[in-house]
Amino acid sequence: MELGAGQSLGSFVKQHSSSGRDAAVAATIRSPFQTQRDDAFLLGAVGQLWRSGIEPDWAAFYREERRLKVSLPTYVFDRQRYWVEAATDAVAETDAGEVSLINRLMIEAEKLPLADSFFVPSWKRAGTVDGALEAATPEDGSCWLIFADANGIGDALAAAVKPLGIESVLVRQSETFSVAEDGSLMVRVSEREDYTAVLKELKQRKLTPHRIVHLWATEEWNADLEGPLQKQLDAGFYSLFHMAQEIGERLSDTPIELCIVASDLEPVLGTETIHPIKATLRGPCKVIRQEFATIACRSIDLFSSEEEDLGAEHLGSRLAAEILSGGEDQFAAFREGERWVPFAEPVRIDAPQDAVPRLKEAGVYLITGGLGGIGLAFAEYLYRTKSAKLVLLGRSGLPPREEWDEILAANAEDRITERVRKVHDLTEAGAEVLLITADVADAEQMEAAVREAVQQFGAIDGVIHAAGLPGQGLTQLKTVPAVAQVMAPKIQGTLALDRALTRAGVELDFLLLVSSVAAIVGGGPGQIDYCAANAFLDAFAQRHRHRHGLTVSINFGEWQWDAWSDGLKGYQPEMQKALRKHRQQFGITFEEGMEGTRRILALDMPQVIFFPEDAADVIASSNACVVSNISSAVQQTRGRRPTAYPRPALANQFVEASNELERTIAAIWQRALGIDQIGTKDNFFDLGGNSLVGLQVIAELRKELDVELRQVVLYEAPTIDALVRYLSPEAEEPAGEDASKLFAERRERARTDGRASHDIALVGMSGRFPDASTPQQLWKNISAGTEAVTFYTDSELREAGVTPAEFGNPNYVRAGYDIEDFDLFDARLFGYAPREAEFIDPQHRQFLECAWEALEDAACDPESYNGLIGIFAGSSGSAYTDNLLSRPDIVDTGVDMLQVVVGNSNDALATRVAYKLNLRGPAMSVQTFCSTSGVAMHSACKSLLYGECDIAMAGGVHIAISGKAGYMYTEGGITPPDGHTRTFDADAKGAVLGDGVAVVVFKRLEDALADGDHIYAVVKGSAMNNDGSFKVGYTAPSVEGQAAVVTEALAAADVPADSIRFIETHGTATELGDPIEVAALTKAYRQFTDRVGFCALGSIKPNIGHLDRAAGVTGMIKAALSLRNEQITPVLHFKAPNPNIDFVNSPFFVADKAMAWPRGDAPRRAGVNVLGLGGTNVHFILEEAPEVEPSSPSREAQLLLLSAKTQASLDGL
Repeated sequence: MELGAGQSLGSFVKQHSSSGRDAAVAATIRSPFQTQRDDAFLLGAVGQLWRSGIEPDWAAFYREERRLKVSLPTYVFDRQRYWVEAATDAVAETDAGEVSLINRLMIEAEKLPLADSFFVPSWKRAGTVDGALEAATPEDGSCWLIFADANGIGDALAAAVKPLGIESVLVRQSETFSVAEDGSLMVRVSEREDYTAVLKELKQRKLTPHRIVHLWATEEWNADLEGPLQKQLDAGFYSLFHMAQEIGERLSDTPIELCIVASDLEPVLGTETIHPIKATLRGPCKVIRQEFATIACRSIDLFSSEEEDLGAEHLGSRLAAEILSGGEDQFAAFREGERWVPFAEPVRIDAPQDAVPRLKEAGVYLITGGLGGIGLAFAEYLYRTKSAKLVLLGRSGLPPREEWDEILAANAEDRITERVRKVHDLTEAGAEVLLITADVADAEQMEAAVREAVQQFGAIDGVIHAAGLPGQGLTQLKTVPAVAQVMAPKIQGTLALDRALTRAGVELDFLLLVSSVAAIVGGGPGQIDYCAANAFLDAFAQRHRHRHGLTVSINFGEWQWDAWSDGLKGYQPEMQKALRKHRQQFGITFEEGMEGTRRILALDMPQVIFFPEDAADVIASSNACVVSNISSAVQQTRGRRPTAYPRPALANQFVEASNELERTIAAIWQRALGIDQIGTKDNFFDLGGNSLVGLQVIAELRKELDVELRQVVLYEAPTIDALVRYLSPEAEEPAGEDASKLFAERRERARTDGRASHDIALVGMSGRFPDASTPQQLWKNISAGTEAVTFYTDSELREAGVTPAEFGNPNYVRAGYDIEDFDLFDARLFGYAPREAEFIDPQHRQFLECAWEALEDAACDPESYNGLIGIFAGSSGSAYTDNLLSRPDIVDTGVDMLQVVVGNSNDALATRVAYKLNLRGPAMSVQTFCSTSGVAMHSACKSLLYGECDIAMAGGVHIAISGKAGYMYTEGGITPPDGHTRTFDADAKGAVLGDGVAVVVFKRLEDALADGDHIYAVVKGSAMNNDGSFKVGYTAPSVEGQAAVVTEALAAADVPADSIRFIETHGTATELGDPIEVAALTKAYRQFTDRVGFCALGSIKPNIGHLDRAAGVTGMIKAALSLRNEQITPVLHFKAPNPNIDFVNSPFFVADKAMAWPRGDAPRRAGVNVLGLGGTNVHFILEEAPEVEPSSPSREAQLLLLSAKTQASLDGL
């Protein structure tokens, strides 16, 4: 540090022999030309010292000031994916199409000899052109959606099918969306929202399209692609892409035939002038049918523009006859009065006896994608066999050559190291290699690259265009930018190469386009863009075969090189396994690929399929066009047996009814349950009763006994004996009442004999919720009345492993509440090796990150904090263990198995956090089902009050790793039939389970105030109990148990019951769960007040679902933010109260709209109710945070220090 401006002494320091040139010198006084304030400049010097590793005495720095803590953004995690996929041999539960594909992939077959691995796409005559339209079967009531061309063929088609009872709706290209006077729809071809509007308009007209005919590509398109390229892609490929997405969203269960009609599409005769952009239509035609079970696709090349103009009316009639012919050909073309269909013609190509003239000794070869696996294989082959000079062009490039030795010495197993090693080996062997970093899709960059190559070597003899990206993600999940990124290297890249070579006047021996057999067979789900891009290469070569010497496209089959693993993500696990095995068995090795290319370059063919399997059979089967009709499963109604079942074996003895009332009740139960004998001590639910049957029983009891009964009465009185006592006018006092009073007095003495204050401050929070990555975002969402539910598409469900048979069931609900990126984790921050991170339950990983964030929000650094920090938490069971245990490579290794057990045990959650964050207070994992995080919070507060720790964290996590999967609705169950949670509403049918993780941080109030902490709310008191055994069953709720815990919490808080103006309820939205919860709350409050309608009830479950182990802590966060933000948010979907809840005579009302809740003279208070399966209940009483005195006057300039584990995280801050 220089006590000066840093211009003199500092320069001497840097020149000194003991100091490096990068020595840090901090000046304390600004120079005259600097305009910064003096105090700000001095603070910057302090910060510079800190960056150099010098830790100032911060206590002395702030000694004369009273500081308060402010909320700042928490750490930005540098998250990567750590995931072990399940391994399974099961083929069951997949749809028929996938089963047949798996079977085909897994059959034992021989790989073809190299000479027999070549095929040429060809066409053969098949039937007549103009079928008899009059013979077509009428389709009364059918609707066709026709994307009509400007030449009138679409209009003629509509007119031709109208006599058959087919109603057509025409869609035309326009600059704006509108509905024309004739009912046709005008759309902007590139705007997806217009395709949405099309289907909405059809729905308004009560029309469902059974066939979609796309004719926009029948128009003549400009052959000069530089200008109209995007416009042509929009009218062709992208219009079908958008339409497929909309069908998936809105018509996923409707069988539809998609007919893609074009002109100049196929090289049928080999003499036509085809249009390469139209060839991209093959992508939608092949892949849509592979992804959408209910869509069948056909491609019809209606005419060649070189033929005589037949007129729109004739072409419309021809097209109608073809569509209605019922043929199974997916591809058909019409030429010179004949109908043609494609096939793959085998061509034997033996090794040339002589050298191939197109491959020159010491020739110069430019390879795009030159640093990829295939590109480098071509480079090594050309140098090894021809001593070629190599121009390797790639988008990413390599590190500077001076860094190569260091990279190679590190010997890391990554892509950069592999590429550096291969290029290094080439140069060491004597190869002349020019590396060019350029985007092949950028025309200007490609022109510069060609000029550089010619300048370096004097010529270019051949170009191998191997640049490409695989398709990833199903069509339903793709975005236009993602698709464009896949298509650009092959479409724009080819055009840019062509232009650059032509403008430079380079005369080639060949231009080799590295295509894929995916262009012909589709490539499978997720490859709509990849298929289209490769089809463009094929068509470009067909049209320009004599340009650049020979332009040839080779449709390579699968390479053994594992290039496209990411492209398998859209497949089910068994499909992925089959495809990987298939690649190993039939994949083309680099040696085979190079020799096969040499043989092809010896010929004069524009397109060759290189496929070491029976390509003719594979391609022919892929071209079959059969409409897939998915039938909804018919709900089966079971009739009750005519004779009654015997009484089941129960733990209690049979006690026969002894009076008229008991016999009457028993008879009603017998009829409802179908049991011939029912004793007065038998539990209704042990006999097989459920809530649905219970509703019938209550209805009959009301009718038979002429009494008013609440529908929750069976939960309070589940036996005939208990029900009789319930109905009797006089109730007997419980035998243990005196003992209960005694223990209540003891608890009261324990509460008052402890610390002067029992108040606990909530000082930190963190969480990840459906559609919200922070508590602040959660509050914003619920304040806006947002419902974070997701309704899944067919493709999403398939990807999650749900079979079409399951989601085709009418009782299957496609809804869920998800958190994003739960497979990502900042392993490096917490000191985990990648493999170790992979073995940890994703729930634990997410919770660990949230625990870090919560402590940051509480302004606590556990490494420097001198007090004790405790952690209390619980998680759901680990479904991820199933993935790990399915892998023999893990199960068979003892060390790995130990990691699996430790990494996925619920017992490890709290102690893992304590270990990684250096928490030295109590660490306890909690497991009480839905009340887990409530019990954790109660335990944390008690631990503080008992003096076990100074800060206590609590929370819970539930993440279902299955992905976007819904559930099967069961009448009388706990989940709703439509995916919507309606707490307290008359239509409530249950709650949807959701994913979530949340953590809160507690501190004794007096300590928080002394430390200047930010306080969200104050916990005045809490209580916990269990229902015991006097209820209908282990899983059932209890009015008595719930009421007791609320009473205990009010007593612990020592506040008037009528001072509580809001309660965040458990609110599971079941028909009987909500009435029981409200009945329990009412029973508790009636011990203290007779007031009605003064306390609002809320529930966050309609917004984000039931978060299971994280439900209680999420309710706590919502209640605390309600106090902090002075607002009570509305309960979604509440229209009319559950008729079994007596709100009129209770202290409560449902907060059905947003309510201001400002501070007043008296402190505002709220309750949080947390209930759990098995009967463990928790209740909290909260109070608004005390108003804090402002800090002393602050400096105008402040020093803010930021640090992170990685540069990416620091940049994110």
